[in-house]
Amino acid sequence: MRISAVFEKEFRDLVSSKRLIVILVTFVLSYVIAIGSYVVMFSEVGAPMPKNIVGMVLGSLVGYLSLVASVIGIALGFDAVSGEHERGTLRMVLAQPIFRDEFIVGKFLAAVAAISLAVSVATAASVSSAVVMLGITLSEQDVVKVALVVALSILLALAYYSLSVLCSTVFKKSSTSALISIALLIVFFVVLPVLSTVVARAVVGPPPKIRFRPGMVKQDLAKLREYRAKFSSVREAVLSLSLNHHFNRLAGFIAGYRQAAPVDMMLADALARNATSLVVLAVVTLVALAASFMIFTRSELK
Repeated sequence: MRISAVFEKEFRDLVSSKRLIVILVTFVLSYVIAIGSYVVMFSEVGAPMPKNIVGMVLGSLVGYLSLVASVIGIALGFDAVSGEHERGTLRMVLAQPIFRDEFIVGKFLAAVAAISLAVSVATAASVSSAVVMLGITLSEQDVVKVALVVALSILLALAYYSLSVLCSTVFKKSSTSALISIALLIVFFVVLPVLSTVVARAVVGPPPKIRFRPGMVKQDLAKLREYRAKFSSVREAVLSLSLNHHFNRLAGFIAGYRQAAPVDMMLADALARNATSLVVLAVVTLVALAASFMIFTRSELK
């Protein structure tokens, strides 16, 4: 019952927060504008919509959610504990018959509910707008794909939320927690993709100087394939440090799945090829949350 009391209060505060509303409105508007650019581009040249337009819509959705879900997780978590310290409400709350473990668990459950609601509503609004503007119809498998991408987006948001809560628990100041959380996002989302290419080029070296011409010998093609394989391997090793990369791999595979296969087969194929990505997202969420839990329950109120 005490956890439910914390959950209800925290959930109300989260879903009514201005920061969450601003993020969601910005996401929907930017996505609608992006879809509108598709419409304008094809109408200006008088070309029909490409056959893979649904795949393009789902692919763009993955890219948008990769950033938006991360920002939502940070926005809801960076002051989860430090904000209570700064407002002086933490001591008041814990003076009630509520244990610290109940307090942190209630907050996390409220975050799960709020993030799930926010991501689901925003995605539904965005995809519905795309369907109307482009005049397309989603198949049953497309709807399942959207649902799976949303589920993975929620997991990504929870990973960032847990990391932000950990920062909020350790540093006690919301400004410091926000800066570190945003820095992590910049590293994962911007720095590592660029760094991976630089490192791969430094390790593998420049590409072989092969002149593309008709009748190229098999040895030249083999050298080129070998270089690309090594380059991709090193780049993948660096990108494996990024939460967003793991989300993009798994969600991108599902969104781009073209076989008319049953849902269970699609899921099995996705997990067989990208199980590591799912494990990384889940482990980061659980480990960061567990660390926050232990630090918070053992810390002294000042």
